[in-house]
Amino acid sequence: MHLLENGYLPEDIQKKTEEALLREVKQSAKRAIGIKRMRQLKQAASSSVGLTVGLRMARQEIRYLIDQYRVLQERLEALETQLENLVLHVPGADRMIAMKGISAITVAGFFAEVGDLSNYRDPRQIIKLAGLNLKMNQSGLFKGKTMITKRGRNVFS
Repeated sequence: MHLLENGYLPEDIQKKTEEALLREVKQSAKRAIGIKRMRQLKQAASSSVGLTVGLRMARQEIRYLIDQYRVLQERLEALETQLENLVLHVPGADRMIAMKGISAITVAGFFAEVGDLSNYRDPRQIIKLAGLNLKMNQSGLFKGKTMITKRGRNVFS
């Protein structure tokens, strides 16, 4: 993102050394980026069929697209915050969120799929709806692994 924000095109990346690119990117990077990544970037830039004319307008369009991306990112974060606040009004959601690894967004998605929990008489109905019917593989004294039958509602239909 840093390179795009500063108007770098493949031609500009090819002109700079890997070390110079790395120094520049590290100024704004939130995670570790190494020389290997810069080599890959320079390799991609050298094989690019990027623009060679109209570069000034291309840079302006990239800036415009980055601005649009930032606006959409902010809107998404605001909507996620609203959703997190709304899900707390659903009975039982706070206990689900208290479980390790379960976020408010996950709980909202769960309730969006299954609806009101009072519509179900048994927890196994929700498991079946998710297509996670568990089946014990056993015969006589042999007890094998518990498997998932992969049945249930088709989420892609």
